[in-house]
Amino acid sequence: MSYFGVAVSKLLTQIKKSSGAERLDLLDKLYQRTANHLKGIAILYLTDKSHIEDTVEETFVRVIRYIDRFNEASDGYNWMCKITENAAHDINKLYYREDVGIPDNFYDESSRFNVQAYLEDSEERNAVKEAVKQLTPEMQDLYYLEYVCNLSRSDIARLKNVSKSTISKRCARLEALVLEELKKFDD
Repeated sequence: MSYFGVAVSKLLTQIKKSSGAERLDLLDKLYQRTANHLKGIAILYLTDKSHIEDTVEETFVRVIRYIDRFNEASDGYNWMCKITENAAHDINKLYYREDVGIPDNFYDESSRFNVQAYLEDSEERNAVKEAVKQLTPEMQDLYYLEYVCNLSRSDIARLKNVSKSTISKRCARLEALVLEELKKFDD
Protein backbone atom coordinates (compact mmCIF):
# COMPACT_ATOMS: atom_id res chain seq x y z
CA MET A 1 0.00 0.00 0.00
CA SER A 2 1.37 3.44 -0.91
CA TYR A 3 1.95 6.23 1.57
CA PHE A 4 -1.08 8.02 0.15
CA GLY A 5 -3.19 4.86 0.48
CA VAL A 6 -2.11 4.46 4.11
CA ALA A 7 -3.03 8.08 4.87
CA VAL A 8 -6.46 7.69 3.24
CA SER A 9 -7.06 4.42 5.11
CA LYS A 10 -6.21 6.10 8.42
CA LEU A 11 -8.61 8.94 7.66
CA LEU A 12 -11.38 6.51 6.72
CA THR A 13 -10.80 4.52 9.92
CA GLN A 14 -10.98 7.72 11.97
CA ILE A 15 -14.17 8.76 10.17
CA LYS A 16 -15.67 5.35 10.85
CA LYS A 17 -14.97 5.66 14.59
CA SER A 18 -15.95 9.34 14.96
CA SER A 19 -19.25 11.21 15.05
CA GLY A 20 -20.64 14.73 14.99
CA ALA A 21 -18.43 17.73 14.29
CA GLU A 22 -15.26 15.66 14.43
CA ARG A 23 -16.59 13.44 11.64
CA LEU A 24 -17.40 16.48 9.49
CA ASP A 25 -13.88 17.87 9.96
CA LEU A 26 -12.36 14.51 9.01
CA LEU A 27 -14.61 14.26 5.93
CA ASP A 28 -13.53 17.74 4.87
CA LYS A 29 -9.89 16.74 5.30
CA LEU A 30 -10.51 13.56 3.26
CA TYR A 31 -12.21 15.59 0.54
CA GLN A 32 -9.34 18.06 0.30
CA ARG A 33 -6.80 15.26 0.18
CA THR A 34 -8.51 12.99 -2.38
CA ALA A 35 -10.88 15.12 -4.51
CA ASN A 36 -8.38 15.88 -7.29
CA HIS A 37 -7.29 12.25 -7.46
CA LEU A 38 -10.91 11.12 -7.71
CA LYS A 39 -11.61 13.69 -10.43
CA GLY A 40 -8.82 12.09 -12.44
CA ILE A 41 -10.43 8.67 -11.98
CA ALA A 42 -13.86 10.06 -12.95
CA ILE A 43 -12.47 11.56 -16.18
CA LEU A 44 -11.44 8.08 -17.30
CA TYR A 45 -14.96 6.68 -17.05
CA LEU A 46 -17.33 9.57 -17.81
CA THR A 47 -18.80 10.15 -21.24
CA ASP A 48 -19.46 13.83 -20.53
CA LYS A 49 -16.73 15.66 -18.61
CA SER A 50 -19.22 18.17 -17.19
CA HIS A 51 -20.34 15.52 -14.69
CA ILE A 52 -16.98 15.22 -12.93
CA GLU A 53 -18.04 17.22 -9.86
CA ASP A 54 -21.29 15.23 -9.63
CA THR A 55 -19.32 12.00 -9.65
CA VAL A 56 -16.96 13.12 -6.89
CA GLU A 57 -19.90 14.34 -4.80
CA GLU A 58 -21.68 11.02 -5.33
CA THR A 59 -18.48 9.23 -4.30
CA PHE A 60 -18.41 11.04 -0.98
CA VAL A 61 -22.11 10.42 -0.41
CA ARG A 62 -21.45 6.71 -0.92
CA VAL A 63 -18.36 6.80 1.31
CA ILE A 64 -20.49 8.25 4.11
CA ARG A 65 -23.25 5.73 3.44
CA TYR A 66 -20.96 2.69 3.33
CA ILE A 67 -18.27 3.73 5.83
CA ASP A 68 -19.38 0.95 8.19
CA ARG A 69 -18.50 -1.61 5.51
CA PHE A 70 -14.97 -0.29 5.12
CA ASN A 71 -12.38 -2.86 6.18
CA GLU A 72 -9.52 -1.14 8.00
CA ALA A 73 -7.06 -3.73 6.69
CA SER A 74 -7.80 -2.82 3.06
CA ASP A 75 -6.46 0.08 1.02
CA GLY A 76 -8.84 3.01 1.51
CA TYR A 77 -7.71 4.82 -1.60
CA ASN A 78 -8.44 1.81 -3.83
CA TRP A 79 -11.83 1.45 -2.12
CA MET A 80 -12.66 5.08 -2.92
CA CYS A 81 -11.40 4.69 -6.51
CA LYS A 82 -13.75 1.74 -7.02
CA ILE A 83 -16.65 3.76 -5.59
CA THR A 84 -15.76 6.60 -7.99
CA GLU A 85 -15.69 4.21 -10.94
CA ASN A 86 -19.12 2.81 -10.03
CA ALA A 87 -20.54 6.31 -9.48
CA ALA A 88 -19.26 7.39 -12.91
CA HIS A 89 -20.91 4.39 -14.58
CA ASP A 90 -24.18 5.14 -12.76
CA ILE A 91 -24.08 8.80 -13.81
CA ASN A 92 -23.43 7.78 -17.43
CA LYS A 93 -26.50 5.54 -17.31
CA LEU A 94 -28.58 8.26 -15.68
CA TYR A 95 -27.83 10.97 -18.22
CA TYR A 96 -27.62 8.92 -21.39
CA ARG A 97 -30.63 6.69 -20.89
CA GLU A 98 -32.86 9.69 -21.66
CA ASP A 99 -31.09 10.63 -24.90
CA VAL A 100 -31.55 7.35 -26.72
CA GLY A 101 -34.35 5.00 -27.51
CA ILE A 102 -37.76 5.08 -29.10
CA PRO A 103 -39.19 8.54 -29.86
CA ASP A 104 -42.11 9.62 -27.66
CA ASN A 105 -44.38 9.97 -30.69
CA PHE A 106 -43.59 6.47 -31.97
CA TYR A 107 -47.18 5.26 -31.59
CA ASP A 108 -48.93 8.37 -32.91
CA GLU A 109 -50.70 7.82 -36.21
CA SER A 110 -49.36 11.12 -37.56
CA SER A 111 -45.78 10.34 -36.62
CA ARG A 112 -43.20 9.58 -39.29
CA PHE A 113 -41.70 7.09 -36.82
CA ASN A 114 -44.86 5.03 -36.66
CA VAL A 115 -44.15 1.42 -37.64
CA GLN A 116 -47.61 1.05 -39.14
CA ALA A 117 -47.20 4.18 -41.30
CA TYR A 118 -43.75 3.02 -42.35
CA LEU A 119 -45.10 -0.31 -43.52
CA GLU A 120 -48.12 1.07 -45.41
CA ASP A 121 -46.07 2.11 -48.45
CA SER A 122 -46.50 -1.24 -50.22
CA GLU A 123 -49.15 -3.93 -50.37
CA GLU A 124 -46.58 -6.68 -49.83
CA ARG A 125 -45.92 -5.31 -46.39
CA ASN A 126 -49.56 -5.28 -45.27
CA ALA A 127 -49.27 -8.73 -43.75
CA VAL A 128 -46.14 -7.73 -41.86
CA LYS A 129 -47.85 -4.51 -40.79
CA GLU A 130 -50.77 -6.46 -39.37
CA ALA A 131 -48.42 -8.89 -37.67
CA VAL A 132 -46.50 -6.03 -36.04
CA LYS A 133 -49.76 -4.45 -34.85
CA GLN A 134 -50.49 -7.65 -32.94
CA LEU A 135 -47.21 -7.47 -31.00
CA THR A 136 -46.77 -5.97 -27.56
CA PRO A 137 -45.36 -2.43 -27.39
CA GLU A 138 -42.01 -3.80 -26.17
CA MET A 139 -41.79 -6.13 -29.17
CA GLN A 140 -42.83 -3.28 -31.48
CA ASP A 141 -39.97 -1.21 -30.04
CA LEU A 142 -37.57 -4.07 -30.69
CA TYR A 143 -38.93 -4.46 -34.24
CA TYR A 144 -38.43 -0.75 -34.84
CA LEU A 145 -34.84 -0.78 -33.62
CA GLU A 146 -33.88 -4.03 -35.37
CA TYR A 147 -35.61 -3.71 -38.75
CA VAL A 148 -36.44 -0.03 -39.27
CA CYS A 149 -33.37 1.60 -37.72
CA ASN A 150 -31.12 -1.33 -38.68
CA LEU A 151 -29.27 -1.24 -35.36
CA SER A 152 -27.04 -4.11 -34.37
CA ARG A 153 -28.09 -6.26 -31.45
CA SER A 154 -25.20 -4.92 -29.36
CA ASP A 155 -26.39 -1.34 -30.01
CA ILE A 156 -29.94 -2.30 -29.04
CA ALA A 157 -28.63 -3.96 -25.88
CA ARG A 158 -26.74 -0.78 -24.99
CA LEU A 159 -29.86 1.35 -25.62
CA LYS A 160 -32.07 -0.90 -23.53
CA ASN A 161 -29.44 -1.43 -20.79
CA VAL A 162 -29.63 -5.22 -21.03
CA SER A 163 -27.19 -7.86 -22.20
CA LYS A 164 -26.72 -8.76 -25.85
CA SER A 165 -27.84 -12.34 -25.18
CA THR A 166 -31.14 -11.02 -23.77
CA ILE A 167 -31.70 -8.99 -26.94
CA SER A 168 -30.81 -12.01 -29.09
CA LYS A 169 -33.39 -14.10 -27.25
CA ARG A 170 -35.99 -11.36 -27.61
CA CYS A 171 -35.21 -11.04 -31.34
CA ALA A 172 -35.64 -14.79 -31.80
CA ARG A 173 -38.96 -14.54 -29.96
CA LEU A 174 -39.90 -11.53 -32.12
CA GLU A 175 -39.19 -13.44 -35.32
CA ALA A 176 -41.22 -16.40 -34.08
CA LEU A 177 -44.16 -14.14 -33.17
CA VAL A 178 -44.10 -12.35 -36.52
CA LEU A 179 -43.95 -15.67 -38.40
CA GLU A 180 -46.82 -16.99 -36.30
CA GLU A 181 -48.89 -13.89 -37.07
CA LEU A 182 -48.02 -14.11 -40.79
CA LYS A 183 -49.24 -17.73 -40.89
CA LYS A 184 -52.60 -16.53 -39.56
CA PHE A 185 -52.86 -14.04 -42.43
CA ASP A 186 -51.92 -16.66 -45.03
CA ASP A 187 -54.88 -18.82 -43.98
